[in-house]
Amino acid sequence: MTTRCPFLRSSGSSVSCVQHQGSRPQCLRHTAGLPEWFALVGIASVPVTRRTEGHLLPILAGIRRTNFAPGVEFSYSNTGYVLAAAITRRVTGMSLREFSAERILGPLGMADTMWRDDSSEVLPRFAYGHGNDDGVIRRADTEECVVGDGGLATSVADLAHWLGFLADGRVRGADIRAALLERAVLADGTVHPYALGVYHFTVGGKAAYGHAGSVDGYRSQLLYVPEDGLGFACLANQTRIDPLTLVNRAAGGEADLPAVQAVPGPVPLGHWPARHLGASYLSLKLRQHGITPRASRHSARLALAADLPASVLADFTGTSISNATRWTGYARRDWFDYIASRTQI
Repeated sequence: MTTRCPFLRSSGSSVSCVQHQGSRPQCLRHTAGLPEWFALVGIASVPVTRRTEGHLLPILAGIRRTNFAPGVEFSYSNTGYVLAAAITRRVTGMSLREFSAERILGPLGMADTMWRDDSSEVLPRFAYGHGNDDGVIRRADTEECVVGDGGLATSVADLAHWLGFLADGRVRGADIRAALLERAVLADGTVHPYALGVYHFTVGGKAAYGHAGSVDGYRSQLLYVPEDGLGFACLANQTRIDPLTLVNRAAGGEADLPAVQAVPGPVPLGHWPARHLGASYLSLKLRQHGITPRASRHSARLALAADLPASVLADFTGTSISNATRWTGYARRDWFDYIASRTQI
């Protein structure tokens, strides 16, 4: 990682992929211990609006410690995918948007798909996002320009080509497909349902894989069921619409089929003022995102939302290292329980 991202050597940075020789696959399978970048900019009161990869990398270079040694745990972190985009630029000399168009999206025939690395750019036929504020529909849109972890503009028609690749590796190769679907294996031998940007779970007793998406103004769900040879994609530009439920009902073939709650990414703290990072406020926000940790653990909610190393959490909350360590432990167990309870029907 330091060969491709020399900035990670600076300022005593000890990002897990550097200090502990964590691999790039670990960074992309959320087992590298990387702190969540949304949390870092939120704590620093740095707005995400119009922030680019160039703005974010110096912040990541300042990370002194990691959440855990690579490979021993799973903790969803968008940071690894941002670093992957940075590596792509350094290795190829192209932005992720340019590289993807040439090597991935173009060959697959996905002409309407691109990384939206300039949030001010006017895109043809682009459906802008909307939120629901106590029953009132309002414009809502993500304003960040950091991509790799998100920011993909696409269409259902284009996703049909991607589902074809997920089915049999067409165009790009079965070996690349197999690598994409390979699950994370923790140090203790536990096989985790997360692969490379893809979750494995079951729908109606059948193996399936896919991923959900959720940002300001938008919701999405992509799902492929190998046994049936069927793929499903749902994109919504209104947060009141629930693609998770719609897709999983379609995949299960029953109107009353309960939704498989795909694990969401961390709550985007960068959109909230740092002064609001209190337990009661975060409790409300987490519930709005469908995350309900054990009711008695208000501090665990804080740790879960922030996804910070215990030392940083202790500094932020004014508590002791031992308390912060205990809170993060509670939060991670709650998060894992949440994953386990929501990834099967």
